[in-house]
Amino acid sequence: MLRSVSILFLCGLCSGGYTNEDRSQQAHYLANSGVMISHGQIRVLFDPLFSNTFGVYDSVPADIQAALLAGTPPWDGIDAVFISHYHEDHFDPGLILKLLSQQAVVELYAPEQVARAIRNLVNDPHDPLLKRVHGLDLELVAEPRRLRVGPLFIEAVRIPHEGWPRYHRNVENIVFRVTLDDTTTVMHFGDAIPNDKHFAKHPEFW
Repeated sequence: MLRSVSILFLCGLCSGGYTNEDRSQQAHYLANSGVMISHGQIRVLFDPLFSNTFGVYDSVPADIQAALLAGTPPWDGIDAVFISHYHEDHFDPGLILKLLSQQAVVELYAPEQVARAIRNLVNDPHDPLLKRVHGLDLELVAEPRRLRVGPLFIEAVRIPHEGWPRYHRNVENIVFRVTLDDTTTVMHFGDAIPNDKHFAKHPEFW
């Protein structure tokens, strides 16, 4: 349910977030929960590369995936990638590592589970690429994390995955709210459970 809400929000940004006079804000849908948000020359990706559709979800078209990895316009100049959680329909560690390897300025922000999977694929623990892998270790009751990185203001809070507590109890699902150049703000929920009690823990955040 919440996934549908988040996609509707992004589609609203895509269709109504800019006018003919100001096209600086755009949303490009990839597949499933994958999307690119841009404000001028600032670009960020959410859950962009994954390997398993489980026979249900759309996959990223092959030509777009190739262009994204190669940094071909309009998929060039990516500032940051955000991964909501480690499930195969949201994240493929090999593909994300390839993206980080081929686009040397991209920073990754993700739950620690995701960051650990990337680190496990890198043989050299001193590889400078690892400095761009930022794992956020957030507990369910933790205060939201806030980071200012260049033109990005990043806010992150952990909300349980849909099905909790019976299913996915140990999955670190992070909701990211990212503001680009203090102007364009987008929130990506991943697979957060649509239960008010979890959001009510931090009313000032929402």
